[in-house]
This record gives sequence, structure tokens and C-alpha cells, in this order.
Amino acid sequence: MMKALIFNPFEKISEKKLLLIGITSMLVGATLGYLFNARYDGVFDLHFEKNTSYFNALLDILISVSTTCILLLAVGKYTNSKTRLIDIFNACSMAKIPFYVLTLFNINNWIYYSSEKLVESLQHNLMKMPSLSEFVPVLLFSMLTILGLVLSALLLFNGYKVATNAKGTKSIGLFVVALFLAEIFSKIIISYLN
Repeated sequence: MMKALIFNPFEKISEKKLLLIGITSMLVGATLGYLFNARYDGVFDLHFEKNTSYFNALLDILISVSTTCILLLAVGKYTNSKTRLIDIFNACSMAKIPFYVLTLFNINNWIYYSSEKLVESLQHNLMKMPSLSEFVPVLLFSMLTILGLVLSALLLFNGYKVATNAKGTKSIGLFVVALFLAEIFSKIIISYLN
């Protein structure tokens, strides 16, 4: 039961509750982005900066969710005319939640400064191994980010599958193409507006 709620809440929770959870999580995500200097500058992206505004964090989320939603709705309607916007939006908004959780690791800009130190260390001496205090935080965070990325992709695909009744390789292929285009378009729009 718990596994189904984490990996595929779209079959267990009503679309209205998912909509409320999705919108609330976007607002919470923007707040966490502001508090922990995170940017969600793409469909599956999370970067930390020295300072981030609430507006930039929220704008990143709105652009990446909207772009993904539009493209997945288009391919969803192509394969199943009964695909509904609310179901696609729920999948797109829920898929961002793992990235919001990951922002908590940047308390006091910990990951940002650890990454900066690691890059600086590598730039100064490529032959010397960075110290454990520089390397371990970035390595651990990278591993957690990969888990977050997998969970996010799984949530997005499961939501898309439920919304479109997707079956077969054609649906999976269209899903992958739509995500690829959403990543490109969201990055272009976000960089243009910043």
C-alpha cells in the first residue's frame, strides 16, 4: 500500500486531491528553493546558487511543469483523445516533489559550497585527489539526486500511463520524445527570462 502511494499515487488518490497536493507542493517547493537557494531550471534539474529569490524558484517550477504538461498532453491526446489536462498536470506536478526534498540538503549552502570547493580544488590541481571533506558531501548528494531523478521519472511515467492508458512502445517513445523536448524548451525559456 505504501509503495503504491509513493511510486504510483495516481491509481489510489482522486484527481482533486492530487491537484491540491501538486499545487501545494509547487508552492512549498518554491519556498524551499528560496530558503535553500535552489533552482529547478529544467524538467529533471536542481542546481544551487549563492542566492535565489522566491520568484525565480517559483518561475522555474511553473515553466518546467507547464512545458512538460503541454507536451505530454499533446502526445497523450495523440494516442488517446480522452486524455485529460488535470491528470497530466497532476503527474507533472507530483514528479517535482523528489527535487523539493533534495533542497533540504543545502542548509547553510552546504552543498553549494562543497561543490564550489570541489571544483576549485580540481581546477588548481587535476592530479591531486580532493580531500574527503570536499568530495564526500558532493558524492553523497549526487547519489541521492540519482535516486530522486529515478523516483521523479517513475512518478511522471506512471502518471502519464494512468492519464493516457498508455500501452506499447509507441506510447513510451512519444513520452520520451516529449520529455526530451520539454527539457530543452524549459531550459531555453528559463534562461531567456533570467
